[in-house]
Amino acid sequence: MRRPLVAVLLLAVCHHVASVSTFADLEKAVDAEDAGMIEITGSEIIFPRQIEVGGGTTVSIESYVQTTLSGGGSTRLFFLHKNSALNLHGVNLIRGRDATCLWCGGGAIFVSLGGELLLHSVRLSANSAEIGGAISALSSTVTAIGCTMTANSAFVAGGVIYAGGNSNVTANNCNMNSNTAYSGGGAFFVEGDSILLATNCSMTSNTAAEGGAILAAGNSNVTVTHCTMVSNSAGRQNVWHLAQGAGGALHLSYNSTVTANDCTMTSNYAGSGGAVFAGDSSTVAASHCTMSSNSAYYDGGAIYTSDGSTFVVTHCTMSSNSVLNGGGAVKADGRTSMGTVTHCTMLSNSAESGGAVSVEESSTVTVTKCTMLSNSAVKGGAVHVHGHSVSTFEATSCTMASNSAQLGGAVYTDGVDCIHRLCDTEMPVFQLAVAHCDIHSNHADNEVLIAPAPLVC
Repeated sequence: MRRPLVAVLLLAVCHHVASVSTFADLEKAVDAEDAGMIEITGSEIIFPRQIEVGGGTTVSIESYVQTTLSGGGSTRLFFLHKNSALNLHGVNLIRGRDATCLWCGGGAIFVSLGGELLLHSVRLSANSAEIGGAISALSSTVTAIGCTMTANSAFVAGGVIYAGGNSNVTANNCNMNSNTAYSGGGAFFVEGDSILLATNCSMTSNTAAEGGAILAAGNSNVTVTHCTMVSNSAGRQNVWHLAQGAGGALHLSYNSTVTANDCTMTSNYAGSGGAVFAGDSSTVAASHCTMSSNSAYYDGGAIYTSDGSTFVVTHCTMSSNSVLNGGGAVKADGRTSMGTVTHCTMLSNSAESGGAVSVEESSTVTVTKCTMLSNSAVKGGAVHVHGHSVSTFEATSCTMASNSAQLGGAVYTDGVDCIHRLCDTEMPVFQLAVAHCDIHSNHADNEVLIAPAPLVC
């Protein structure tokens, strides 16, 4: 009967502790009827083939000298069968490669149905696979604590970890650096009702075509808390530019959700959504986060939502983000996307249209008790509303100051059907509503410009 992983260390005192230093001895110890605790000595073991953990069994392996377990670039290291469990502590897993079951994935480890994998103080580097460069989990559980994951790669999805089929992945105090995925999720790819919980983690310089650090799809749920995401990028490099990819740090699609609490997202890059992209009715919720110096080739320097997706941003600072097109900080675009920004500061962001906020294609953005300061654009230093597409922007109790644009230092709309009121007591009736706001010291021909209709107050 398989024991819970949390009980393994306690039970070790009652079981034989095997000490091994060669592959043959390690394989034999794992295959033992009651493996118990296995201690690895020596500096390195090269695997000629993968070690299989039988269904329904629990194996615990540890090293006090940070032993390296290498696949030599030709074999996966561990294969966990259905309902089995593996606990690894203090080892390096390097150069594992999925060469036997390509669509199982997991260059270092594959975790099958109902399996449990616990990693503590483990280093994973230079592992590769079709999916899950280091780890692939199918309807299973993966927990990583105090781990370092570097230079792993996936030819399709999940540079470090792929999780599918209602899997659960937890990462605490881990570093994910310089991992790559050709398609999606430079560090993590979760899909099919799977869950990712990352706390106190650092994700730096990871790359993928979509979702430089994390991609969530198919009703999956991601929660990142006290995490740092720096210099991740989405998009494939071509001879012109890094183009088309979405979500430099985070990419959501097909009804997925991300909740970011007290996170820092800095210097991430994508075609759209320099830090975060949400499409296909997905949801972004960010609280007490800092998003700075992110950039996108097209739209949404920090956040971009499309196709009925939603963002809810509270108590965040978005500064020095930039795009070539619309929404230096945030952009809502396409089929009734909706955004709510409350108690936020948008500072020194830049775009062609909407230095801080851009609203297009029948979308709605509501901004409450926010400060928009020193943002810049060609149209709408702080805000651009594309009125032709019946979009809606509402601002209440906000400050818009020292923003600059050629047209509309604070707010610009190019819709022909727009009715606007800028008064402390009167709420407008259509498309653009600005109430109880302090708008001053913005630089353009008009602080608020409605084209072609004149300002009415």
